[in-house]
Amino acid sequence: MRRNAFMVLMAVVMSVAVVFGGCAAPGEEAGEEAAPSAEGMVIRWCTDHSAAQASGVAEIEVLGPMLEKLLPGSEFQSYHSSSLYKPAETMNQLVLGNLEMGAEDADAAGWDPWCNIWAQPMLLTTVGAHMEFRTTALAKALEEHMADKGIKVLGWECESMLGGCGASERLLTLDDLKGKKIRISATLTQAPMVEAFGGSPVSLAWGDVPSAVQTGVIDAVITSVGGFRQIKDLAPYYTVFGMGGVFTDFYMVMASGKWFDSLEPAHQDAVVEAVDYFLDEFYKMQYAEDILGAAAFGTDDPSKPGIYIATPEEVAPIQAAVGTAIADNLKKELPADTHALIDEYFKEAAELVAKWPPGSHPVEKIDPEDYREMLGLE
Repeated sequence: MRRNAFMVLMAVVMSVAVVFGGCAAPGEEAGEEAAPSAEGMVIRWCTDHSAAQASGVAEIEVLGPMLEKLLPGSEFQSYHSSSLYKPAETMNQLVLGNLEMGAEDADAAGWDPWCNIWAQPMLLTTVGAHMEFRTTALAKALEEHMADKGIKVLGWECESMLGGCGASERLLTLDDLKGKKIRISATLTQAPMVEAFGGSPVSLAWGDVPSAVQTGVIDAVITSVGGFRQIKDLAPYYTVFGMGGVFTDFYMVMASGKWFDSLEPAHQDAVVEAVDYFLDEFYKMQYAEDILGAAAFGTDDPSKPGIYIATPEEVAPIQAAVGTAIADNLKKELPADTHALIDEYFKEAAELVAKWPPGSHPVEKIDPEDYREMLGLE
């Protein structure tokens, strides 16, 4: 069903201007020459995304078909949920040239601590600010840093912007959060945040979360709207402390430098073109997943279960409690050559929020219903 929905969507999108830029879809420009045959080329894609997430759906249903379209004769092989390599292994295999492409987030920080910097929550507080992270000096610096290590960053996936805290009861105030054992996924950024809440951070892999909630090992779970959908029966009260309130989850979309440099120029251009198109579609899909999820499971009454988006007045004391704790911890743990980037990111984030207030970004103009079937949200 998803494949059929994708083909219908592609037929429509490729006949009109896309939201970003207003140009025709890849491979459709008048007079464009077809890419040379890529017969026999295998492109393995590795990530820790679930195939049920918007990101996973987009990778399978948009990126793969577009690569195969622009690289005739190639084969896209998708490995999700770390089924091929875990994050650090993915990075190593990309450097060695044993893996062609992949995407990783702050979980790759064990391989390179710079991957912690973009994960700071409570900085990008609008949709547009999240979507335009890819234009920041921090993103460019990270791309250059990874290039020096043998990895070509082709772009950035922006995961759920409504990251929240799921629990068996509503956790909305500092008093509610005090003393709670809260599952985190990014130690250097989320641990100081949870400690500032007065809680105890517990680092757990996603696969261990359901049993940990059931047995009381943890009281709450920091996750995305998509993650909440998977555990809503165990943790029915999901609280969002504002846009980007508990995590900022970007994924580097990467190619092996060795592999990419071995391609002929026309094939390199095709890879870049496919990734650009995929990302523009993915941003819309992720926004749609957030909006549809909030609509399906949302509540305006914090005393009732469901997704509750806290008001600015409710968020203010929580943000004040966190203060600079996250940035201070990063500076304590990361090399000195990252400190200026950490400080600069604070400025850039504020500038992006001012430039892209709520409702101003093109992605907010889409109709999320257009993506419901493709996302499996019937």
